[in-house]
Amino acid sequence: MLRGLPDDSLDSVVTDPPYGLSSKEPDMTEVLTHWLAGDDAKIGSGRGFMGKSWDSIVPGPATWREVLRVLKPGANALVFAG
Repeated sequence: MLRGLPDDSLDSVVTDPPYGLSSKEPDMTEVLTHWLAGDDAKIGSGRGFMGKSWDSIVPGPATWREVLRVLKPGANALVFAG
């Protein structure tokens, strides 16, 4: 949905994204290496909180670049995290 919004179009973002709760702990060194190289690798896999697969991942840098793109200068973002 963010990709469909114009640049500098939102005054604020409030989000409670997936926390990456999973029965399998990710290799954070591997994930951060991918993220720093520009690869938007997902953290987590399998079933997340209450067995929901959508909650087993953590949004990568591409998601947050989109959030910054659509926020107006001086706008605020409130992001909950686990």
